[in-house]
Amino acid sequence: MKRRRVLLAMGWYDYRVHRGIERYAVEHDWHLYPDVTKEKVIPWGWDGDGVLAWLGAGDDLAEFVMQLRKPTVDFSYRRKHLPLPRVLVDHREVARIVAEYFVSRGLQNFVYYSDVDNWAFNENGNWFDVVFKVLRIQLQVAKVAPVP
Repeated sequence: MKRRRVLLAMGWYDYRVHRGIERYAVEHDWHLYPDVTKEKVIPWGWDGDGVLAWLGAGDDLAEFVMQLRKPTVDFSYRRKHLPLPRVLVDHREVARIVAEYFVSRGLQNFVYYSDVDNWAFNENGNWFDVVFKVLRIQLQVAKVAPVP
């Protein structure tokens, strides 16, 4: 069987995600091409078998990946119009686990704070609000206006 060549175009590093991908690649005899993504350089001319990508940044990477016409999994939700399978964080489950953890330890006063206008952080805050309302616990959400 031919060894699969898979482009890892993430543009960021999280050892947990990369270890999981590495483990799967070893089990399935994949050869990963990760070097080209460290500096967000487009690997023009690359011709492999598939792509694992985070398409939440620049348009150039998304355009490159789509023109490859290879099996692709996206790790972002920014380009939801693209017909790709995705691996995403379950924000509702994150909120539930966090709430259970704190409440089980007797904590009663909560605030969710983010100083970054980012859809993922906003989703976390929204789900924390929902989960804490179900638990009948007051949650303060602090949003900070960007500094000009």
